[in-house]
Amino acid sequence: PVSASFPGEVSGMADSYSRPGFIWLLQDRDNPAELLTISHTGQQGPTVKVNGAENQDWEDIVIGSGPEEGKKYLYIADAGDNFAVFDKYAVYRVEEPAIGQSETGPADKISFVYEDGQQHNTEAILVDPASRDIILITKDIPSSVFVLTYPYNTTTVNTAVKKAALQQSTITSAALSHDGKELL
Repeated sequence: PVSASFPGEVSGMADSYSRPGFIWLLQDRDNPAELLTISHTGQQGPTVKVNGAENQDWEDIVIGSGPEEGKKYLYIADAGDNFAVFDKYAVYRVEEPAIGQSETGPADKISFVYEDGQQHNTEAILVDPASRDIILITKDIPSSVFVLTYPYNTTTVNTAVKKAALQQSTITSAALSHDGKELL
């Protein structure tokens, strides 16, 4: 039976590598910059504060490779914008916290704007395991695919470049297999 009870709106999830049997969860806007955990059997786990981050409108989370080989990183898409009110967006990158950690190390903030100068409501994120590019999929009608090319700058604003317009619309999450061969 599921016993977890979370306030707010859970907007994204990613299976944990450092905490086997647990899933990372994040909540939408108007919530603290923290990650929730839940076991595969539905038991609520500890909450982990994300240092150096704010929750403007968190929408999705993925786990993947990062700047240091052999380590797993969480990428948090602070890219929601239902009312087209934000001037820029961010993806926060933190090394996946180990069991027992109640907070992350300092988050890398990858600030960005869209090359078309528009505001987009992006609710799906992927990180290409080969290139480490961040792929942003908008919830627009139709959905668009933008890419932040690796290496990203964490001290200035990056530009997300439009790569495709999809026939699908209102995409709210995405997942890519560890080898990059399967997309959900």
